[in-house]
Amino acid sequence: MFSQIRSLTACFALGLLLCSGAAVASPVVTATSASGLPGSTVTTTMRIVPDSPASVDMGSLIGWNLVLNWGAAPLSFDPASSTLRFGADAPIGLTSFLASLPPDLTVNHDALGGFYRFDWADLNSGLDPQTLLNRLAQGVLLSASFNILANAAPGSYEIGFEQGAGSSSLTDAVLSEFQYASVTSGDPMRVVVERSPTVPEPGGLSLMVCALAVVLVSARRRWGGVPQ
Repeated sequence: MFSQIRSLTACFALGLLLCSGAAVASPVVTATSASGLPGSTVTTTMRIVPDSPASVDMGSLIGWNLVLNWGAAPLSFDPASSTLRFGADAPIGLTSFLASLPPDLTVNHDALGGFYRFDWADLNSGLDPQTLLNRLAQGVLLSASFNILANAAPGSYEIGFEQGAGSSSLTDAVLSEFQYASVTSGDPMRVVVERSPTVPEPGGLSLMVCALAVVLVSARRRWGGVPQ
């Protein structure tokens, strides 16, 4: 929606950069991994913190697109159990936060397609300073809750931040944009499915019990516990 204006802004910004020779930094995106057994629920995180000088002003955003893409991984995302934390503030539920935003918001949760995304843009005069979104200037931590499917095969499954409709992004009041398809530092967001402990088959368990009984009887005879 900002593409034409953004192109003009980008050209203008590039001209300023070439003239000034100043370095421009981008926000830093990091993530963590979580591990669990099939059928369990795990929480993995993604953090965005501003850098200085920044390529986008996280204190005056007019657009925020966030994507979680796990594709064919044996996972299901639970937005109701996921949270956002702005700076040192207390965590707030993801769904509660989205409900607090102005109406220019779309949410698409495609469980079969393996992605979740929300796209928000302030099409009017910019953010009200009282809105929670302004707190992004302090950095934000997403704690994403995933259920590991009961039939999940052991392995490591990465979660990306882009999908067919585009990457995750932040757009500020002068239409500077920061896009990120994955982390910009460190390891990617991932869920590791652990192998379930092996349980002996009923027949194998019976053999183990019989073998243990033989060993015990032999030991008792050796020490005179059983008459010959």
